[in-house]
Amino acid sequence: MVIDLRSRGGEYEAWHYPGAVNVDVDKLVSTAEAMGRDRVYVLYCSRGGLSSRWGGALELRRLGFRAFSIDIDRLRRLS
Repeated sequence: MVIDLRSRGGEYEAWHYPGAVNVDVDKLVSTAEAMGRDRVYVLYCSRGGLSSRWGGALELRRLGFRAFSIDIDRLRRLS
């Protein structure tokens, strides 16, 4: 599951990875809990701070989820 942590109004609407779900960082844990622990979560944001090992991915891993972050430029090249 690819999760976009950028703002919905501007950045997400301008471009997002196909199939990515836009989630407010404050709702990341509850969203992941609702989606289930059987998924692998790949997070990205504008600069990497919200999604990185110091942000959302780290928090999800601390809670037992399989979560990683990816640089948005690398993700754009993959799409």
